Amino acid sequence: MIFSLPLDLFVLSVVVAANLILGFLVFYNDSKSATNRLFLLLTTSILVWSIVNFYSYNAPNRELILLSARLVLFFAVVFATLFFLLIHTFPSKSILLSRSKLAGLILLSCFVMLLTLTPFVFKGLKESSENIVTSPIVAPGMILFALIIAFYDLGGIFLLIRKNTKANLEEKSQLKLLIYGFVIMLASILVFNFLFPVLKSDVSL
Repeated sequence: MIFSLPLDLFVLSVVVAANLILGFLVFYNDSKSATNRLFLLLTTSILVWSIVNFYSYNAPNRELILLSARLVLFFAVVFATLFFLLIHTFPSKSILLSRSKLAGLILLSCFVMLLTLTPFVFKGLKESSENIVTSPIVAPGMILFALIIAFYDLGGIFLLIRKNTKANLEEKSQLKLLIYGFVIMLASILVFNFLFPVLKSDVSL
């Protein structure tokens, strides 16, 4: 029964369903629009990211804990890339970046995504004296990861603000709906990538 589910798993199920409904409603409103397709991809990436993060603090052994921690960063890059592309494209029906710039952006993101799966970002796990896994051991590759995430996220926010200042009334209404969607998505990120791990994890920072 639903009431026998752990709280975090129950909330995860609700958020997954809500994001899927939101993503597909936007997509089917105009399935040929690049903006709508990117929005669906973004909501999907958040779902996978949240599920992986949920597993990361429930993993049964150190190998899976390390792998899931790396996958959390992997999907963080996916989210940041799609976020930037969506804001840059909105509300156009086609991608506004040139093919060369789009290819460069995708190649850069793929490189960093692959890097997150290697010891160059997380090289292992710290353990307490009681053999309890505490936190991943950060390696120099984390600097590149952080720079890429900051570039995409801050760049996307800057573009969103600039678009809002230049938008007409109809576009401002569309931007408002987009912002509402982001609020829902970011709420799910905060809950599953920060709140529940802090409440449930034995990590000592």
